[in-house]
Amino acid sequence: MSAHEEAPSPITEALAALLVLVVAILEGWILVRAVADPTAIPAALQLHGLIALGTLLAAYGLRRAGGDDPAFLLFVVAAVFLGPLGVAGAAVAALLRRLFVLRARPFAEWYVALFPEERQDRTREIYERVVLRGHGPAERSTVAPFADVIALGSLQEKQAAIALIASGFRPEFANALRAALNDQEAAVRVQAAAAVARIEQQFLQRSMTLDARRSADPDNRDLIMEAARHHEALSATGLIDETRARESAEDALALYLDAVARTPAGPARTDATAAAGRLLLRLGRAEEAVRLLAPAAEEDQASPSLVAAYLEGLFRLHRYVDLREFCLRLREAGAARLPDQVEEALSLWTEDASQPMLPAKAA
Repeated sequence: MSAHEEAPSPITEALAALLVLVVAILEGWILVRAVADPTAIPAALQLHGLIALGTLLAAYGLRRAGGDDPAFLLFVVAAVFLGPLGVAGAAVAALLRRLFVLRARPFAEWYVALFPEERQDRTREIYERVVLRGHGPAERSTVAPFADVIALGSLQEKQAAIALIASGFRPEFANALRAALNDQEAAVRVQAAAAVARIEQQFLQRSMTLDARRSADPDNRDLIMEAARHHEALSATGLIDETRARESAEDALALYLDAVARTPAGPARTDATAAAGRLLLRLGRAEEAVRLLAPAAEEDQASPSLVAAYLEGLFRLHRYVDLREFCLRLREAGAARLPDQVEEALSLWTEDASQPMLPAKAA
């Protein structure tokens, strides 16, 4: 019952109970008379039709007054179409429902149990910072443990893992959550589906909030970047279909390019350019990525992420000569600021080659 609906009054409930009692007595009398005198069956059917019509009219009036109890509505339908058998069946159904309600767990309590409120303490906070939030080296990631728990854990362990994934979701956890959606335990599948719905709802609410803030301040570059990161994160969740994921990535790209156009030269613009180039590579548009990243990659202020994206773009376009020359310039300029993976690539591409390099592909 919604908040704006009024509960049925005691008078309405009493009238509904009286109607049930009267209909039950009349239908019972019809049954007894029909069994005792088969020739009275046509008259009994006519009487049942009158009772059914009166029952429907009375039920309609009571419903408008708030008498919408499911058991009462079931009784009315059963009595109208099945007569005495419907009265008996509705009585049994009402009894069984009452017995079930006495032992059943309320829906709200059951739903809260899927994602219980977490009591934060110092130990829990440190655990989330170190394990869930991505602090620390990549080899300590919890992605593999989550997948292992979903595959091999007990029912309680799987439910606990799903609750943790829902409360601290990252795209890396999508595989574990998808595995939970196909688990053999029905309870695990239901909780995983609820977790997916909850995560999507959180993204939707965040999108609406960001859209409202951007509408109020459309020239705010920080808001544009925040919205772009949000759409990129949504596209990378792995929980939405391919079409929606690509649309979210395209939205994020448009916002990143808007931020690049609005931002003067400096670290902020470099970050926006690197993000746009990285997203272009993800969308399979390597040529556009290289064209966007090339001017910024040649600058001294180029960030490691921008350089890494530019190198990947050159490699995807098979521009091996350009890739080698750029690596040589990086090596001469000193590349200690670059990530270890890029350092390894520099070492590979700057070694003396015993065979001529392939010709550069025209941009």
